[in-house]
Amino acid sequence: MKLVLQNKLTLSEIKTKFTEHFPYLKLEVYKISKEQLETASYYRLKENIPINLNERNNNKFEIDGNMTVIDLEKLFLDKLNLNIQVFRKSGKLWLETTYTDEWTLDKQNEQGKELDILNN
Repeated sequence: MKLVLQNKLTLSEIKTKFTEHFPYLKLEVYKISKEQLETASYYRLKENIPINLNERNNNKFEIDGNMTVIDLEKLFLDKLNLNIQVFRKSGKLWLETTYTDEWTLDKQNEQGKELDILNN
């Protein structure tokens, strides 16, 4: 299943649509790459920033559940010039997927669902 983002959206709207599609995952977007992060919250982008899915991207942006986290991060950087990090729900916490970036979004989401069921 694909999530297709179209037209002009704010960063907040993109993050909301992503989490609606993958309820056990969330995105954080940063000014710099995750390799450069020292104080993560300081480098987060404001959520009201408009993101223009311009003609270069055919006014749309597709996210497929079969994509790995690494592929998604590369797509956001290449197409939208945004540094993202995916987080997976683990009970009441949100954990970075850094050690499982090679998993697909669907697998990450399913793991988050399983952990949520176990913790409730």
